[in-house]
Amino acid sequence: MSAHLSDIAIIIDDERIPCHKTILAATSPFFEKCLFVEKHVGDELNLETSKQPFLAALKFMYTGEVEFDNIDEDRLIDVFLLSQSLQIKPLVYLIEHRLNGIEISTKNVGKIYAALSANNSTLLNKCWQFIEHNSESVIADADSFSKFSYDLILEIVKRDTFFAAEIDIFKALVEWQMNNDNADLTESLLTL
Repeated sequence: MSAHLSDIAIIIDDERIPCHKTILAATSPFFEKCLFVEKHVGDELNLETSKQPFLAALKFMYTGEVEFDNIDEDRLIDVFLLSQSLQIKPLVYLIEHRLNGIEISTKNVGKIYAALSANNSTLLNKCWQFIEHNSESVIADADSFSKFSYDLILEIVKRDTFFAAEIDIFKALVEWQMNNDNADLTESLLTL
């Protein structure tokens, strides 16, 4: 991953990361389309992502290796989400396999659900089992609950298998709404 003979720089948070178009395109249909089909002109490409997940994905694109021991759970999920959006299927598969082995907790269940909502039914079922068996703990962890996606909140509320005191659910939803100004639960909750 040296800058030698690089022909494009990926810009993340105003930092230039030298890359090679051919390697990016060969390992990512996203980059292939962007760089060769849509014929991106120029030697820079802005990418809306965080630097560390991109560097982990970039290392995989260049070497075919992932250093799982150096990636914490949160960052692993971020690399997984980025790999999905960049369409790096071998990396998605490797991380998905790794995620299947992690322990679900109130801290990670929302992020894992968001990352896998369309792809991994085994891990999604594992998330739902955790949520249903730990309903009271899930809503009691206000910090984690407030980071859940809008879709996950709606799914939780719709489920007949989520058991907690109604007042606690209400308080958790109010807290979630206060921390998520861009989403409005009111309309959705009225339809339930």
